[in-house]
Amino acid sequence: MADSNPEGSLTLVGIGPGGLDYLTRRAERAIREADVVVGYRLYLQLIIPLIEDKNFLEFPMGAELERAQESVKRALDGERVSLVTGGDPGIYGMAAPVYQALQDLSEDEAASVNLEVIPGVIAATASASLIGTPMIQDFAVISLSDRFVPWA
Repeated sequence: MADSNPEGSLTLVGIGPGGLDYLTRRAERAIREADVVVGYRLYLQLIIPLIEDKNFLEFPMGAELERAQESVKRALDGERVSLVTGGDPGIYGMAAPVYQALQDLSEDEAASVNLEVIPGVIAATASASLIGTPMIQDFAVISLSDRFVPWA
């Protein structure tokens, strides 16, 4: 990797379940302040009004680690990077691939990445509010997807 530039940063941005109405103000600000926005093609299409005048990089589904590595590299090169993910970055989002990419760096390089995580609205809470069934008191949310974690 290149010598790290302290002005570079990597912001993991949860964009919610779809549509600009589900973005938090902090998420929108991070996207607007970025030099480059990185994301899965569909997620970028959902926020196109915010990024149409920006440099953005589209990645296909299944290229999560590559997306994370490119984002880390650009942050080390001094760019302000917003890596967008559906829902929340830490809930079945891009946080895990980013932390994996950071583990692949030297200790000094990893420590020099200015990382911020901006949470996002998750589909479970958004859909509960739309159908009038709030998740009150005790509840649990599980993913039944086997895309990255096999059922076994």
